[in-house]
Order: sequence, then C-alpha cells, then structure tokens
Amino acid sequence: MKDKIHQYWNNRMPYGWGNYDEMRNLKFGLHPFWFDTFGFDKWNGKKVLDMGCGCGIDAVEYAKHGAEVYAVDLSENSVNHTKELFKSLNLEVMDAQPCDVTNGLPYEDNFFDLVHCAGVIHHSPKPEKFISEANRVLRPGGHISALLYHKDSLLYYFSILYIGGVVKRGFSDGLSEKELLSKYSEATEGCPYTDVYTVEEARNLFLPYFKDIDITIEHPAIDTMTKRKILPPGVPKSLGWHLIIKAVK
Repeated sequence: MKDKIHQYWNNRMPYGWGNYDEMRNLKFGLHPFWFDTFGFDKWNGKKVLDMGCGCGIDAVEYAKHGAEVYAVDLSENSVNHTKELFKSLNLEVMDAQPCDVTNGLPYEDNFFDLVHCAGVIHHSPKPEKFISEANRVLRPGGHISALLYHKDSLLYYFSILYIGGVVKRGFSDGLSEKELLSKYSEATEGCPYTDVYTVEEARNLFLPYFKDIDITIEHPAIDTMTKRKILPPGVPKSLGWHLIIKAVK
C-alpha cells in the first residue's frame, strides 16, 4: 500500500500544472474560505512546517507573509516543485525534503510554532502518526491547522456513494464504500487510500495529543458526472466536504 500511495502522489500534483498566479487563483477560487481559515498572514517571524506541501502554494503563502517555512512531502516531485516555486518568486524556504511522515519527521522536538497539514492525513492508513509527529515537533503552546474529509457531507453521500456506487455501478462491481471513496475522492481517479471522518471521529483523533480543539466545516460542494466542486445554492456548511481542525499543544 505504501508504494502505491507514493507512486500515485508522485505522479499527481494538485495545482502544479500551470504558472503560480494561475494555480493560486484557481485554488483559492475553488476554496474561497482557504486564506482566512488558515490565516497565512498571522505567522510573521514564526517557524511553520507545511506537512504534505504538495505543489507549494500554501507554503509560499506563509513565506510571503514573513514566516520561516519548512516543507515536507512524500512525493519527491512535489518537493522539487516547491523548491523551484520558492526560487522563482525570490522567496526562501528554510528546508524542503521528501519525507514519509509515518517513519518520523526529520526535525527536533519543540521546534515549530505551527504545523500546517491540509488534505494529507486522510490519505494515510496511519493518521495517528501524522498527529503524534506534529505534536512532537511543535513547541509547547504551538498550533496545528489541519484539513480532513468530512463523512457527513453531501459530496460523500451524493458524489461518491450515489454517483460512484450507483450511477457508475461501483456497488454492482463489488466495490465497498471504502474502495469507492478512495477511487473517486480525487480529480484523478484511483487514489490508493482515502478516509473520511465525522466531527466526533476527527476530535477523537486529535484528543490524545492536543487541547483546545476547534472544528469547523467548510466547502458544501459536490462533484457531478461532468464537473467537480460545484457549490449548489442553499446547501448548509454543515454538509461541507472539509473539516478544519485547529488545536494547541
């Protein structure tokens, strides 16, 4: 499984196929809550780890606002892209390296002020390792900001289970709910592993390691047969696809 996950994400880099301005506008346009929710401008002079940096857009955003940014990702291609993006924007990344977080982060205890981990933990069969490592490298009083997929969402029940399982006949083909979720959770089908969490499950995941846990729900979007991330009018945020978890060590 670990090799399949690495191969999938090394071959797929969300928001990494175009120029920076285009990709930034696309990401924040599809997720209008992203900037304010993660507060990129609140960490000037602080040490920030982007744990699962992807193409580097979030890491760059922290650096643009004065943070000392470190970045890791399972994908070597993503790390290389992040380094090149920083270079092209004349920004400094303090460190960027490939890392399988389930084997441990390459940083000392009590080092960071913030660990940012958006859209990563739910793709690991060992989510507790991500959270325990985040706790280890954060200083006392440090913060984590994370994003998990929400089980009690319109996207999960309509787009994945109904469209994927019924319309596309995934259930008839013998796929389980878990297999449907992994297959259809991403823009490129066939992600090897994806999980979803209720609010209570997400809270329980963080409780052994963090305090002052705050969870909000965002992005009440659906995927249709022809288009992704449509925001139907009138859908409450409580049915959103993204759980935003903020907590303190």
